[in-house]
Amino acid sequence: DDGYLIVRDLVSPEEIDDLKKEMVKIARGGYPSEFLKPLPATFSDEEVLESLLCIHLPLNFSPIVLAHVKHARICG
Repeated sequence: DDGYLIVRDLVSPEEIDDLKKEMVKIARGGYPSEFLKPLPATFSDEEVLESLLCIHLPLNFSPIVLAHVKHARICG
């Protein structure tokens, strides 16, 4: 009804942690981008994740995100 599909345990907690770490890396400037200003180094990882609204098309530069986009349990 709300436009979302929730599939519990689709990916492991370790995979979720890997994605969170990758989002922090991206937000801290781990990949060169003219569109994404790195967040301050003084932010904790939790603050970084809380401050992100979205990162458009991270699969174009993040091998970890790309691997999850191609994950067998996600795309079959």
